[in-house]
Amino acid sequence: MKRWAFIFRSPLGQIVATVIGAGQSEPEILEAFRAHWIEPRRVEARRLLRQAIKNGEIRADLDPDTVLDLLYGPLYLRLLLKHAPLDENFVNSVFTVVSPALSTSSNGP
Repeated sequence: MKRWAFIFRSPLGQIVATVIGAGQSEPEILEAFRAHWIEPRRVEARRLLRQAIKNGEIRADLDPDTVLDLLYGPLYLRLLLKHAPLDENFVNSVFTVVSPALSTSSNGP
């Protein structure tokens, strides 16, 4: 997540925001972005989440796509709206809020 926050603060982040914006009126742009940018990264992230589930590190009843949306959705929100900093402190806060819901310990939901 910290890597994505760094990328989103870079010139590449501006390109990503522009492509997402353009995709709102040009669906084929958004589809190409999802197919060539989002999905390859989510494939790897799903693999890592499934491994963590197999290792007992996170709950087995969780849908990997939902977990990814919960973790990365806030980063995309700040990328697009620019209403607050997209920095390491924010990434740490998101992880602190989301991680108890992933936990296999009795302290989780």
